Amino acid sequence: MEIEITKEVDTKQNQISSVSGLNRKKIIIKAIDYYLLVLEKESKLKNEFDSLDKLSDEALLDFEENL
Repeated sequence: MEIEITKEVDTKQNQISSVSGLNRKKIIIKAIDYYLLVLEKESKLKNEFDSLDKLSDEALLDFEENL
């Protein structure tokens, strides 16, 4: 797979490579791995919120029925 990066990202990548000693490919792989982890956690959190919202709706309906 090939990707195109902007000049700004390329410049940042070069700076990070110089400071950290990591090669440019390793930096991109680490960045993608981190981003995918963030997306995965965000998805799990969204699912948890959806589940809590559903439970809250059910509890409210039960409460209203018992009035």
